[in-house]
Amino acid sequence: MLRITRPRLLSLILLAALVACTSNDSSNALNGSPSVVTDTLGVHFAVSCSGALCTLKSQDSDATPTSCDGSNGTDTFTFVWSRILTVHVLNLPTAGMIEVNAAEPGHPVACVTDADCYSPGMLDSAGSAATYACQNGLCQATQLCFGGSCDTRLTTNDILTLCQADIPWPKDCPYITLPLFADRIAEVAANCGSNTYCAKVPSDCRQPAALDAVDGGSLDVTGWESSDGIQAALDAVDGGSPDGGI
Repeated sequence: MLRITRPRLLSLILLAALVACTSNDSSNALNGSPSVVTDTLGVHFAVSCSGALCTLKSQDSDATPTSCDGSNGTDTFTFVWSRILTVHVLNLPTAGMIEVNAAEPGHPVACVTDADCYSPGMLDSAGSAATYACQNGLCQATQLCFGGSCDTRLTTNDILTLCQADIPWPKDCPYITLPLFADRIAEVAANCGSNTYCAKVPSDCRQPAALDAVDGGSLDVTGWESSDGIQAALDAVDGGSPDGGI
């Protein structure tokens, strides 16, 4: 199963070689899951999966995958299997390391009913599994297990995803210096600090449940127009190693 091996700026570091070891099942409707999902901006994505790795193709010409990663791979929309089912922009290399970074664009998958949520079920033979249901208009994990360890708590990564729910998919880089995203990073840093798991969702971000919103503490964002300043904010919320994967 693709999973976190160590933290790095709220990143999931994964070996690309593990992708080849996953199931070759390319079904777009595994366990009754939809072949098209919709993010919180209303963008539709066609889903194609091979084992744990799912790539998504935008059906909206205005939404293109732009990771702002700067690597030589191919920018691709993918699922991230977390408490909040996430459409994430990943720079997918032909070989070597795959890095899923919270500073890259990501949006929650939106829903009206459970049928709108992609639920792969079992992902490998090591006890890794993910199932999702529609809760408060978002696809949220009802089962999330990696290597036999299960946990559906919100992570700080999930909070950052929720705080991007209304931010358009970027066309220009760098993404993390966009004022709205920079402000949201500041709020998450104030609410979650260095915690791996965090239930404190800023009030201006999308909420996983009704009345969950909490206001963030005050945080000086002077000078955060620079990538170094925002990098410091991401360092402030750098946590441990939550189970998760793509």
